[in-house]
Amino acid sequence: MLKNFRRRANTSQAASTTAPADAAPSTATVASQSSSSAVLSFNSAMTAPSSDEGNDDINSSAYAARWRALMDLHKALNDLGAEAFFPLPRITVIGGQSAGKSSLVEAVSGLSVPRDAGICTRCPMECVMKKTSGPWSCRISLRTGLEPADVANGSPSTVDFGPAITCKEDVDIWLRRAQAAILSPHRAREGFYDKSPEQLKAPDEQRLAFSRNTIVVNLEDEDLTNMSFVDLPGLIQNSEQRLIDLVRDLVADRIEGKNTIVLVTVPMTDDVETVAALKLAREADPAGQRTIAVLTKPDLIRQGATSARERWPGIMEGKEPRHKLHHGYFAVLLPNDDDRTADVSKAAIRARSHNFFSTEQPWKAMGQQRFGVVNLVSYVGSLLVRLIENAIPELRKAIANALRLCQEELATLPAEGVFNTDSDVNTYIVLQITKFCELFSHAVMGEPSSPHKDLVQANRRHYEHLKLSIGRTRPDFWPFEDKNDYRSPGFGHGDGTGPMDLKDVREVIDKSIAWELPRHIPFEATKVLIMRITARWSAPALKCAADVVETTDAKLLALIQSQFGQFQGLKEHVESVVARRLAECAEPMDASLATALKLETGQPIFTQNTHYLETVERKWLGLYRSAHYHSNAYCVVPYEQIPTPCVSAPPSPQLVQSSQWPTRPRTPPLVRRTRADEELEVMSKVYAYVQVAYKRIIDHVPLLLEHEFNQTLAEGLLEPLLRSVDAMSDDAKRAMLAEDKEVADRRVALKAKHARLVAIQRKLDDWEKYA
Repeated sequence: MLKNFRRRANTSQAASTTAPADAAPSTATVASQSSSSAVLSFNSAMTAPSSDEGNDDINSSAYAARWRALMDLHKALNDLGAEAFFPLPRITVIGGQSAGKSSLVEAVSGLSVPRDAGICTRCPMECVMKKTSGPWSCRISLRTGLEPADVANGSPSTVDFGPAITCKEDVDIWLRRAQAAILSPHRAREGFYDKSPEQLKAPDEQRLAFSRNTIVVNLEDEDLTNMSFVDLPGLIQNSEQRLIDLVRDLVADRIEGKNTIVLVTVPMTDDVETVAALKLAREADPAGQRTIAVLTKPDLIRQGATSARERWPGIMEGKEPRHKLHHGYFAVLLPNDDDRTADVSKAAIRARSHNFFSTEQPWKAMGQQRFGVVNLVSYVGSLLVRLIENAIPELRKAIANALRLCQEELATLPAEGVFNTDSDVNTYIVLQITKFCELFSHAVMGEPSSPHKDLVQANRRHYEHLKLSIGRTRPDFWPFEDKNDYRSPGFGHGDGTGPMDLKDVREVIDKSIAWELPRHIPFEATKVLIMRITARWSAPALKCAADVVETTDAKLLALIQSQFGQFQGLKEHVESVVARRLAECAEPMDASLATALKLETGQPIFTQNTHYLETVERKWLGLYRSAHYHSNAYCVVPYEQIPTPCVSAPPSPQLVQSSQWPTRPRTPPLVRRTRADEELEVMSKVYAYVQVAYKRIIDHVPLLLEHEFNQTLAEGLLEPLLRSVDAMSDDAKRAMLAEDKEVADRRVALKAKHARLVAIQRKLDDWEKYA
């Protein structure tokens, strides 16, 4: 079938090359030299009828059935809201006020559209025409959900408006009623069915000035061509700037997109340079690939207007590059007010049009295929059908992708609960609470099967930060007389206390002396220095505890949301019970932490880990002494300017081996300690104890928080939750399982979107079978 359709188009096109010279439009020749194959295939539509007296070959040709099938598919896709997912091909008619746009719509569709002084059309009107063998009929429907926010959610829908219309005179009032319903979304559409024109004009403060929602007019008649177009509100100039901009934006939005053909009505009585609708079309289509200009009112160009009579034919024939359009120009002679009043027949109007263009200068000297409504409809209809056919593969891909995304989003929503009995309600709540407590317990313990190890991982980061914070409080002792003369030996951080040299330590010792014997170092000095350091451990420990509580609380809220988020009432109930339980566990944990900190930061200074204490003390005493004896390696001033410190040294080997010593073994005399030795000894003792206490606290605090808080919370969470639910009535339990409105609304919207996408996909599948 597809091959036959294309073969018929190509055959018709071939025929156009052998037609008489006056049967081919000059503009078609110009276009054929630069247009794509897609455009060439439609030039055949120009060759069959030579004027408005021709017949509708596109309806009687061999491919008419496929043509109608494509148009039916297009209508069905529009009704299903496919435009929300893919820009469907369309013909869009635009123009200014008094440009002949309404007359063109009437001539194409046979409708009598409403006419009033001032602004009449305030929303788009889509006219869908279908050639049938039966009598004339009309059905009006409203396509809503086309505002930007609605389109983003994929929610356009089409609903019938009023009964089937079988009398053409009734169309006017029903179109007025349909527009009033579109502009009044706050009112039920059925309320407009019996409104008179006067009632429709009654003031309404909530009525919209304009709307993107669309009136859809479905026409069936034996004298129609299978095609559709969208008539947009006319561009206005003499009104409030707000309304001018509103209409302009609405029109500009609807003529965007590669699949939109823009039909611009241009009065020949106007200067082509100043036609607002043509300017707007150029902005949307700078290259003129999608624009067709329909020239109206050719009979109103005065005989003396030589310039206009010479220029318009040149523009139509493409002689002015600035105004050249890919699909060219058409000129039409439309009914006037007198014709409408006299109810002049369509055949008479066509005959007059044919007579005008074939006998009047300068038109009679031009090829007639670009004149008349029939030729315009034939060309535009062919173009629309080809666009629809070419767009189907891309549309299928877009719908498949949108369907996949919709299904993925639906999968993220909680499973929809169905509870027939009170027992179902109670069972569901108990199971959900039990699962929640189990998930949290596994998260706290870091079970291998738990998907929530992030809680343990986050708390471990808090404990690592605690370790680093307390580690940075290690004393920064400089074993030199004056720290200002030396660089740091790198023995500690000293956060909060700063570096301390021998003079600083000596000052502490001197202030601690009481009734000690000479050369005895007061223990008070060691204690003072140790407590200066451990006093800085409370802040990081308390911060660690606060971080752990906050992390656990956040994890609980996340688990509550995932387990109970579908039901807002149940979620809030669980949150309140969990919050109380968390506070109950945090209070004893705070007390235990305070006790642990008091043990490390208060008195007595105590450890039974003597082996490690002595090992660390010897290590650091050796390091301090080495740096002290080799202090010149750390000097920042010339070594000669530093007073020589009084240091002790072991006796030389020569003295030990000299004759002064008896030959029999004897204990050598003790070397007298200096003040520096005492200060170095205090430094090493302080560092050693701080290291021992540091190792205790960085393990004690994390274990305390885990046991006293996290594990206690996990172990005692199930009972209060079940007890709180058990105390509720059956009605209260059922009320808690009312699904959250936001979730429920989202589910309804996604299901509707999914159903729409499936319906669109089925339509496309059916078309593929037909094709």
